[in-house]
Amino acid sequence: DEGSAAVGDEEHEETVTEVLEETVADIKETITTSEHPIDDLQLKYGKHVKKMVTGGLLGFVVGKIVKHTALSVLKVAFFGGISFAVAISMGWIGKDPYDVANQMWETSIDYTNKLEKMADLNRNGVLDLGDVKVLWRRVERVLLKGNLPTSFGAIVGTCTGFFV
Repeated sequence: DEGSAAVGDEEHEETVTEVLEETVADIKETITTSEHPIDDLQLKYGKHVKKMVTGGLLGFVVGKIVKHTALSVLKVAFFGGISFAVAISMGWIGKDPYDVANQMWETSIDYTNKLEKMADLNRNGVLDLGDVKVLWRRVERVLLKGNLPTSFGAIVGTCTGFFV
Protein backbone atom coordinates (compact mmCIF):
# COMPACT_ATOMS: atom_id res chain seq x y z
CA ASP A 1 0.00 0.00 0.00
CA GLU A 2 1.44 3.34 -1.04
CA GLY A 3 0.16 5.26 1.99
CA SER A 4 1.39 2.90 4.73
CA ALA A 5 4.53 3.29 6.81
CA ALA A 6 7.70 1.81 5.42
CA VAL A 7 9.22 -1.26 7.03
CA GLY A 8 12.86 -2.11 7.67
CA ASP A 9 15.61 0.25 6.56
CA GLU A 10 13.27 2.62 4.69
CA GLU A 11 12.18 5.87 6.33
CA HIS A 12 8.59 6.67 7.27
CA GLU A 13 7.17 9.07 4.70
CA GLU A 14 5.57 12.07 6.41
CA THR A 15 2.00 12.98 5.44
CA VAL A 16 0.25 16.34 5.24
CA THR A 17 -2.06 15.22 8.06
CA GLU A 18 0.92 14.52 10.33
CA VAL A 19 2.47 17.91 9.54
CA LEU A 20 -0.81 19.69 10.29
CA GLU A 21 -1.36 17.72 13.51
CA GLU A 22 2.17 18.53 14.71
CA THR A 23 1.66 22.20 13.87
CA VAL A 24 -1.66 22.37 15.74
CA ALA A 25 -0.12 20.62 18.75
CA ASP A 26 2.79 23.07 18.75
CA ILE A 27 0.42 26.05 18.53
CA LYS A 28 -1.65 24.69 21.44
CA GLU A 29 1.49 24.11 23.49
CA THR A 30 2.81 27.60 22.72
CA ILE A 31 -0.50 29.20 23.72
CA THR A 32 -0.73 27.28 26.99
CA THR A 33 2.91 27.50 28.10
CA SER A 34 4.22 30.81 26.80
CA GLU A 35 4.09 34.09 28.68
CA HIS A 36 3.74 35.94 25.35
CA PRO A 37 1.99 33.49 23.04
CA ILE A 38 1.14 35.98 20.27
CA ASP A 39 4.74 37.15 19.95
CA ASP A 40 6.06 33.58 20.05
CA LEU A 41 3.56 32.41 17.43
CA GLN A 42 4.50 35.35 15.19
CA LEU A 43 8.16 34.41 15.48
CA LYS A 44 7.50 30.73 14.78
CA TYR A 45 4.85 30.98 12.07
CA GLY A 46 4.84 34.56 10.79
CA LYS A 47 6.78 33.85 7.59
CA HIS A 48 4.67 30.76 6.91
CA VAL A 49 1.44 32.75 7.26
CA LYS A 50 2.78 35.37 4.83
CA LYS A 51 3.61 32.62 2.33
CA MET A 52 0.15 31.09 2.77
CA VAL A 53 -1.57 34.44 2.22
CA THR A 54 0.59 35.15 -0.85
CA GLY A 55 -0.19 31.70 -2.28
CA GLY A 56 -3.87 32.23 -1.49
CA LEU A 57 -4.02 35.56 -3.29
CA LEU A 58 -2.23 34.18 -6.34
CA GLY A 59 -4.46 31.12 -6.29
CA PHE A 60 -7.57 33.29 -6.07
CA VAL A 61 -6.53 35.22 -9.18
CA VAL A 62 -5.75 31.98 -11.04
CA GLY A 63 -9.10 30.51 -9.97
CA LYS A 64 -10.99 33.54 -11.28
CA ILE A 65 -9.10 33.44 -14.59
CA VAL A 66 -9.69 29.70 -15.01
CA LYS A 67 -13.37 30.05 -14.13
CA HIS A 68 -13.88 32.85 -16.64
CA THR A 69 -11.87 31.13 -19.37
CA ALA A 70 -13.38 27.69 -18.79
CA LEU A 71 -16.93 29.01 -18.91
CA SER A 72 -16.17 30.93 -22.11
CA VAL A 73 -14.65 27.84 -23.74
CA LEU A 74 -17.58 25.67 -22.61
CA LYS A 75 -20.06 28.18 -24.04
CA VAL A 76 -18.25 28.27 -27.39
CA ALA A 77 -18.03 24.45 -27.53
CA PHE A 78 -21.67 24.03 -26.53
CA PHE A 79 -23.05 26.53 -29.03
CA GLY A 80 -20.66 25.31 -31.72
CA GLY A 81 -21.89 21.75 -31.21
CA ILE A 82 -25.52 22.81 -31.30
CA SER A 83 -24.92 24.86 -34.45
CA PHE A 84 -23.22 21.89 -36.10
CA ALA A 85 -26.08 19.56 -35.13
CA VAL A 86 -28.69 22.01 -36.44
CA ALA A 87 -26.76 22.46 -39.70
CA ILE A 88 -26.63 18.71 -40.24
CA SER A 89 -30.26 18.14 -39.35
CA MET A 90 -31.41 20.93 -41.68
CA GLY A 91 -29.33 19.51 -44.51
CA TRP A 92 -27.05 22.56 -44.71
CA ILE A 93 -24.01 20.30 -44.52
CA GLY A 94 -24.00 17.50 -47.06
CA LYS A 95 -23.53 14.68 -44.57
CA ASP A 96 -25.97 12.04 -43.45
CA PRO A 97 -27.12 12.96 -39.91
CA TYR A 98 -27.21 9.28 -38.88
CA ASP A 99 -23.57 8.70 -39.92
CA VAL A 100 -22.39 11.87 -38.19
CA ALA A 101 -24.24 10.96 -34.98
CA ASN A 102 -22.73 7.45 -35.01
CA GLN A 103 -19.24 8.82 -35.59
CA MET A 104 -19.65 11.35 -32.76
CA TRP A 105 -20.96 8.60 -30.44
CA GLU A 106 -18.01 6.31 -31.24
CA THR A 107 -15.57 9.17 -30.69
CA SER A 108 -17.12 9.99 -27.32
CA ILE A 109 -16.88 6.33 -26.26
CA ASP A 110 -13.21 6.23 -27.32
CA TYR A 111 -12.45 9.37 -25.29
CA THR A 112 -14.34 8.00 -22.29
CA ASN A 113 -12.37 4.74 -22.42
CA LYS A 114 -9.07 6.64 -22.69
CA LEU A 115 -9.98 8.89 -19.74
CA GLU A 116 -10.99 5.90 -17.61
CA LYS A 117 -7.72 4.17 -18.44
CA MET A 118 -5.74 7.30 -17.48
CA ALA A 119 -7.74 7.72 -14.26
CA ASP A 120 -7.10 4.10 -13.19
CA LEU A 121 -3.95 5.02 -11.28
CA ASN A 122 -3.50 1.71 -9.47
CA ARG A 123 -3.99 -0.21 -12.77
CA ASN A 124 -6.53 -2.69 -11.45
CA GLY A 125 -9.02 -2.07 -14.27
CA VAL A 126 -11.61 -0.44 -11.99
CA LEU A 127 -12.08 3.19 -10.98
CA ASP A 128 -12.42 3.04 -7.22
CA LEU A 129 -11.31 4.52 -3.91
CA GLY A 130 -7.85 3.01 -4.43
CA ASP A 131 -7.29 5.36 -7.38
CA VAL A 132 -8.30 8.34 -5.24
CA LYS A 133 -5.84 7.23 -2.53
CA VAL A 134 -3.00 6.95 -5.06
CA LEU A 135 -3.84 10.40 -6.45
CA TRP A 136 -3.97 11.93 -2.95
CA ARG A 137 -0.61 10.40 -2.05
CA ARG A 138 0.97 11.85 -5.19
CA VAL A 139 -0.49 15.29 -4.45
CA GLU A 140 0.69 14.98 -0.85
CA ARG A 141 4.25 14.22 -1.95
CA VAL A 142 4.29 17.28 -4.21
CA LEU A 143 2.96 19.48 -1.41
CA LEU A 144 5.51 18.23 1.11
CA LYS A 145 8.46 18.48 -1.29
CA GLY A 146 7.47 22.03 -2.19
CA ASN A 147 6.53 24.82 0.13
CA LEU A 148 3.53 23.58 2.12
CA PRO A 149 2.20 26.98 3.30
CA THR A 150 2.36 28.49 -0.19
CA SER A 151 0.90 25.35 -1.77
CA PHE A 152 -1.92 25.15 0.75
CA GLY A 153 -2.71 28.84 0.30
CA ALA A 154 -2.68 28.47 -3.48
CA ILE A 155 -5.05 25.48 -3.37
CA VAL A 156 -7.51 27.23 -1.06
CA GLY A 157 -7.25 30.46 -3.06
CA THR A 158 -7.79 28.71 -6.38
CA CYS A 159 -10.85 26.86 -5.10
CA THR A 160 -12.23 30.07 -3.63
CA GLY A 161 -11.60 32.02 -6.84
CA PHE A 162 -13.15 29.31 -8.99
CA PHE A 163 -16.27 28.67 -6.91
CA VAL A 164 -17.00 32.21 -5.66
